[in-house]
Amino acid sequence: MKRFAAFALAFGLAAVIAVATLAGDSLQWRAQVLALKARGELEFITWPETFRWLLPDSPVYLSNLITGRNPHVALTNTRYVSAADAQRGEQLFRQNCSSCHGGAGEGGNGPPLNVPSRFRSDWALYRTIQQGVPGTSMPPHDMPDPAIWQIITYLATLAPAPEEIVADAGIDIAGAGFDRIRSRDGEMQNWLSYSGGYAGQRFSSLDDIHAGNVRNIALQWVYQSDTTYNKFQTNPLVVDGVMFVTEPQGRVVALDAANGKLLWEFERPIPDREGLVLCCGVANRGVAVLDGRVFVTTIDAHLLALDMRTGRLLWDTTVADYRSGYSITAAPLAINGKVVTGVAGGEMAIRGFVAAFDPANGEPLWRFDTVPEPGAPGSDTWGTAQWEIGGAATWMTGSYDPEHDLIYWGTSHTLHDPDAEIGAHDELFGSSIVALRGTTGELAWHFQATPDDIHGFDAAQIPVLVDMELNGATRQLLFNGNRNGYLYVLDRVTGEFIAGQEFARQSWSDGLDAAGRPQVVPAARPSRNGTLAWPNSVGATNWWPPTFSPATGLLCLPVVDGPSMYYVQDVSYARGKPYVAVVGRQSFNEAASRSVRCLHPADGSLAWEKPLTADAGRSSAITMSGLLSTGGGLLFTADMNDFLALDAGTGAELWRLNTGGRVLASPVSYRANGKQFIAVAAGKALLVFGLPDQP
Repeated sequence: MKRFAAFALAFGLAAVIAVATLAGDSLQWRAQVLALKARGELEFITWPETFRWLLPDSPVYLSNLITGRNPHVALTNTRYVSAADAQRGEQLFRQNCSSCHGGAGEGGNGPPLNVPSRFRSDWALYRTIQQGVPGTSMPPHDMPDPAIWQIITYLATLAPAPEEIVADAGIDIAGAGFDRIRSRDGEMQNWLSYSGGYAGQRFSSLDDIHAGNVRNIALQWVYQSDTTYNKFQTNPLVVDGVMFVTEPQGRVVALDAANGKLLWEFERPIPDREGLVLCCGVANRGVAVLDGRVFVTTIDAHLLALDMRTGRLLWDTTVADYRSGYSITAAPLAINGKVVTGVAGGEMAIRGFVAAFDPANGEPLWRFDTVPEPGAPGSDTWGTAQWEIGGAATWMTGSYDPEHDLIYWGTSHTLHDPDAEIGAHDELFGSSIVALRGTTGELAWHFQATPDDIHGFDAAQIPVLVDMELNGATRQLLFNGNRNGYLYVLDRVTGEFIAGQEFARQSWSDGLDAAGRPQVVPAARPSRNGTLAWPNSVGATNWWPPTFSPATGLLCLPVVDGPSMYYVQDVSYARGKPYVAVVGRQSFNEAASRSVRCLHPADGSLAWEKPLTADAGRSSAITMSGLLSTGGGLLFTADMNDFLALDAGTGAELWRLNTGGRVLASPVSYRANGKQFIAVAAGKALLVFGLPDQP
């Protein structure tokens, strides 16, 4: 292959130089592009395409690839863009495409094309027409370049520009700056970040819907996804009457938040689905917004920026190499002058990190590695060279304290030798909460919940920030309901351990010492014959977000109570392949139960519990949704297919509706056109509820 690349480079360079010399065109950038192709950095175009598009009067201008390798930004139609080209494109469309997409793109057997295109790039359309969509009725089309580009030019004329649609809807998107996001109290009509605000509380003070009238709420509108994946876990954001929704494969849609009308949609096709290495399927939990831009991560570990008004792709940055096992499923976190993301793939022997990027151009600003290299702080807690495949993924969204400029992010367990001496190495910063300076990424403090986390509990759950009185003094606190079964209370400025209390059954430790370190039970350690231990491998809780209600003072968690049999198995390292030395299998002799538990956060004592449907098999115990509490005295959650409203103070059930699909997402609340709505994803649809309009 290398020999062919060298031959192709030499032949192509000679041919291009000859033609370009005759045309008097520049040679320098063409040589640079050929060199990039020879080094394997332009895998998305073939050698014949490279030679063809380097010639003078090419329809695609390849020089943009020198400064950025993203084809969706760099490769645009530069030649066949005239009115005559659009007219010819219409003829070609009617001959080749209208039988499925309609004579004027109105749709039929294929999707409509006279709407804001989900393919917001010339390149995506080019490849879709040329290669088709495997597994669908969209076939490849053997057409010359000019014909394809002329069809693309025609398609651009079918739908009104997204700017016009937004304006016609009477929506004025002012963007969402840092000051608006941090000043959450004045923005309750919006939902501006993954957890509603930086503190991770998932609380809305809106009280139009309350305990006295929630029984009257009804479905107001529905957005139906056509995704082929079954993990619709989106957490919508709402900015000035516009809702931003992600689908599992990474499609982003902007909807009128009052009625669900589509404003624009964007989809960046995943270039190499076969090359993805995933532990837990395809999912995308949401976006971040900042200064008129929408930021979304992708399953192949990229971070994208879209124009908030149009969905136009502004930049595309590679966060990590998906071929090494990295992926991203969580929403990013946008703070002052930075977009921050973690990475998933801990089971694939990756090294976790948290990284910040410039929202203007996607340039990297800082990176904190959660598995330190030798000599870096924390490296002395590792006993072998295993740090190179250490784990400690950062697969959920963090929280942020603007006053102290501290980002709080949880990490997953590390990958280590399960036969090693118990407690021999803590392996920082696995199963920890790290506090990082937002401006620099510098580590301010860390707290490790489970040193030598052999069961794989993680500490990736969203940190909840609360200011409250504790022992007679107002403290700035961080609460973490951990998968290991403990609720941790920390000073969020210093990282001081204040308290820890079980909120679910656990048998792997005999409690915590004064510093919060667990007293490990050796008999609960995984073994080759299997060891029964609580909590189960799903965890006492998981990624499902908790909520804190300032109105009730309660911290509420989705909880699973049950054990697993933990087995040790031999495993060897291979790049981008699973590395799982301990497997937890649910015990069918000990059924798991599911519930919502609301705790008094100061001491972790139980205020109330709402039992959910009993475990009916291996998978139902892990089916939970996130939580939302409101100023109307309500807590919204789900019970398998049912969406529920509970009394936030007592747990009494006030309203229940079977949605017809499994609820795996987190509800949000917002106000549009003066009306409060509650939105949640169920099955493959986004359902939006509200009170009926008055006659």
